[in-house]
Amino acid sequence: MDEKLLCIHANAISYGISIDLVQEILALPKVEPYPGMPPHVRGGLNYRNKVRPLVDLRVALGQQSLLDERKALAETLLQREREHVEWLDELQASVKEKREFRKATDPRKCAFGQWFYSVQMYDPNLRRMLDAFEAPHSRIHALAAEVLSAADSGDADKALSLIEGARSGTLSTLLRLFGELRSALIHQQREVGVIIRAGGREIAIATDDVRDVRLRSEGSKRTHTVEGQHPLIAAPLSFEDGTVVFELNVECLLSLAGALDSEVSASAPLS
Repeated sequence: MDEKLLCIHANAISYGISIDLVQEILALPKVEPYPGMPPHVRGGLNYRNKVRPLVDLRVALGQQSLLDERKALAETLLQREREHVEWLDELQASVKEKREFRKATDPRKCAFGQWFYSVQMYDPNLRRMLDAFEAPHSRIHALAAEVLSAADSGDADKALSLIEGARSGTLSTLLRLFGELRSALIHQQREVGVIIRAGGREIAIATDDVRDVRLRSEGSKRTHTVEGQHPLIAAPLSFEDGTVVFELNVECLLSLAGALDSEVSASAPLS
């Protein structure tokens, strides 16, 4: 009988773990850290009156945690938001002072545009929110040509009126979208916890999401282990549809949690 692998995702990479080991899958609540724990153990996950060490899969693999990644992105987006306010202010100043406007007029050339047109956003809710930027962001940059044309024709009043209209219209829309996206990044985390039981112990794994279950069937083959591969990863499985799933080394996972399951259970208050 083919073994089923639960595929969990971290940083857009698929990792597999035998579904026979999986006890629970849940949306992660806030977990308070406990002193003395290594960085990859976020704290104790209190669920169904039992506390288990929570291993952050990303951090265990030497990557930035999803929480830290999204906080950093929210800070960057705040800077990109301010840059668009400054962009419109500079356009206005260039008209009033009759000087050259030197900022980007191509929406793909500003810092936000370069990121926007290259980023891969896998969370469907965040992807939908990000897609809403394209039209107003393109409009705000297209405004420069219209404003500068009016100014060059000697109609500064029209040029300034166009800017004020954009400030209360298109720019206002952009600022709202930036605010909503930042809020979603910080307050609508969608991390998933996977509780597994092996070797008589239970631990929890924090991951980006859980997507599917696959069979380790004849249609998949184990490829060779890559030199320098992280010990948490067993040899990858390559499937006929092109998907590669890196099977997790359960013994290594338990080792990463150490003896913290008993330590956390003894020290953590139960709710």
